[in-house]
Amino acid sequence: MKIKIRLFFLFLSISLIPLIIMGVISYENGKDIIKNRVEINNQIIASDVINKINDTLVDIERSVSAWSSMTIMQDIMIKDADGKIAVFLADVSKEYEYFLAISLIDQAGEIISSNKVELIGKKTKDIEKIINIESRKCVVEDVHYDDELNLWVISFLCPVYSNFAGDKKDLSGFFF
Repeated sequence: MKIKIRLFFLFLSISLIPLIIMGVISYENGKDIIKNRVEINNQIIASDVINKINDTLVDIERSVSAWSSMTIMQDIMIKDADGKIAVFLADVSKEYEYFLAISLIDQAGEIISSNKVELIGKKTKDIEKIINIESRKCVVEDVHYDDELNLWVISFLCPVYSNFAGDKKDLSGFFF
C-alpha cells in the first residue's frame, strides 16, 4: 500500500476513536438521564394517585358518617320494613359507582338493607370485630379480599345510633 493511503487510514482512525468514545459516553449519560426522569415522573404520578385516593376515602368517610346520622336510618329498628333504606342505598350506589356493596347491619350482624338484594338477611362474619370497635366512629379499612364478593375491596364501617333514647345515643347498627 502506498504511504498516502496508510496515512489516510491512520488519521481517519485517530479522528474516529475520540468520536466513538464521545458517542458511547453521551449515550450512557443520556440513558441515565432518561431513566432518572422517568423515575421522577412515575413518583409524581404515584403521588397524585395516592392523593386522589386519600381524598376519595375522606369523602367516603364524611358521606357515610352523614348518612349514618340521617333520620331515615332509624328504620333499622324496624328492619327497614317499608324499604326506605333500601331505596336510599340503591340511589347511593347509582350516584357513587365505586360502592360495590353498601349495607346496613344490626347489632346481631344481620344485613338489614343493602344495594345488593342477595345480601339482605345474611349474617356478617366479623360481627365481634365490628361491635368491639372502641372509637365508635367511622373506620375505613385497608384493602383486603372479600370472600363473599370474590373481589379486593376497601371496607368502611360507620355506627348508626338510635335517636329514640333521648339524649343518650344507643348503638343500633352499622353501615358496612
